[in-house]
Amino acid sequence: MAAADIRGVLTGWSQRARQLLGYDDQEALGRAACGLLASGDPAEVWHSLAGRQSWSGTVVLRHRDGHRVQGELMANRRVQAQGVDWLLVWVHRKV
Repeated sequence: MAAADIRGVLTGWSQRARQLLGYDDQEALGRAACGLLASGDPAEVWHSLAGRQSWSGTVVLRHRDGHRVQGELMANRRVQAQGVDWLLVWVHRKV
């Protein structure tokens, strides 16, 4: 699980996210969530979430060591006291 602010900057990074992609909190927090994508235009991908409440689909992410990790990702928009953000949940890895 990870969280990103409305601009797409990572603000939360779980132990499972560390295990999945190899980045520790200090390396992940503050970076663009879409910068972890192994393909596609990160700005275009994040822009496609505008106006949505949720999204899910297959993505390919880049692990810290460079290999690709493919699986299902769910993104859910949350409204909290601090503002709006996105909860990003890795559902499962494709084999």
